[in-house]
Amino acid sequence: MTVLYNTITSSIDVFDADVLSEEDTLRAPGNEELLAYLTDRGYVYSSEQDERDLIHQLYTGYNQFKREHRPLIFYIVLTYRCDLACDYCFQNSAKALDGSIDTSHLPALFNAMDEICERFPDTRSRPVVALFGGEPLLRQHVGLVEEIFREVAERGWVNGPIISNGVSLDAHLPTFERYRPSGIQVTIDGPEEVHNQRRHTASYAGTFSSIVENVNSAIEAGIKMGIRTNLDDRNIHCLPELVDLAERHGWIDSQSVELSLAPVHERACGSLQEGERHDAIFERVLATISQLPRLKRWSLDGWSSVHHFDRLLHEGKAFIPRFDHCEAAVGKSFHLDGYGYIYSCIEACGMPALAAGRYVPELEFFPLYDAMRHRSVLNIEGCAHCGYSLVCGGGCALQAIVDKRDILTPSCANTDETIRRYVEFQYEK
Repeated sequence: MTVLYNTITSSIDVFDADVLSEEDTLRAPGNEELLAYLTDRGYVYSSEQDERDLIHQLYTGYNQFKREHRPLIFYIVLTYRCDLACDYCFQNSAKALDGSIDTSHLPALFNAMDEICERFPDTRSRPVVALFGGEPLLRQHVGLVEEIFREVAERGWVNGPIISNGVSLDAHLPTFERYRPSGIQVTIDGPEEVHNQRRHTASYAGTFSSIVENVNSAIEAGIKMGIRTNLDDRNIHCLPELVDLAERHGWIDSQSVELSLAPVHERACGSLQEGERHDAIFERVLATISQLPRLKRWSLDGWSSVHHFDRLLHEGKAFIPRFDHCEAAVGKSFHLDGYGYIYSCIEACGMPALAAGRYVPELEFFPLYDAMRHRSVLNIEGCAHCGYSLVCGGGCALQAIVDKRDILTPSCANTDETIRRYVEFQYEK
């Protein structure tokens, strides 16, 4: 049997492999009905030019959608400091940076945001302001966070997502009850003993209990929570206990909680070598789902190439062809730090050589910004004839720079193998 997945039309079909062996066979007398079906489903075209024309038509529509409906997202990097000492953190090298934001920075920050907004006159959505670090929700940031949220609310903008370790979330709850963020993501890496071995303070004090308590308090306050689990060889065996934990606290059935799994990775989205390790982790995740169906409640957004495919199968949401890899390539995501730098990619924060621009002393964009936002599978040579290009979007631009020093090279990270394993898993089910 052969599973066909059309990355242009989101069609999925299962066929006898024999009938699809050669195009000449499809066009032979007696196969008119099959050929008509495959043509209707977008698998067969009259010519390569017809297929290219459709792709370019979709790309034009996608760019219009980005221009008009994708919001501008401003991530304020409050600090690179963190009150935890997680050994696998991709930002460990940035934690020594002292440049933190305080209230004196806010006028320059919001002036820069205003100026950026003026450069996108066609955008209809309200700007979104999100918080990132380091750890943005340190206890000493309570007044600062409240002032940022107040300013955002007064402008009629959106208080967006926050990525936090969750340890000091309780100190900020009064602010969040008044000025609602769109969601807060924290990380819980398994049961208490395992989590505390991985996500602890510099003095090796555990953080599990305080995070769980704060998550539950936030949910009770009506705040949407995301709970992510970062997986590697040291905690992959704990997935059954993770399900038990979520069931015990009611997270698994809560509409206010998003649960997700992701592989541990170094800075950027993962090299090809990391992709091989991620595949091994992914295979064990699939095996566990087979034995523990409740684990299907967790999204697989750490494996972005299958995350969209998964939504298509289980939620019936059509897959939009992935012409670019992430928000960095969309060109409407800006990470502003205390040093005055602007980064397109969240993983590049704290690395000035990979900055997309700066807002101090005045707003300026560097060549990398345009290089990022103009990168797509249509101008990456290695993507031109790849059947997976509209699933992976050419891979991580930052990884392409780090690995190959060329942003217009693909960063494949084993996408084909990951999808193959996932499709086999779904087919067997």
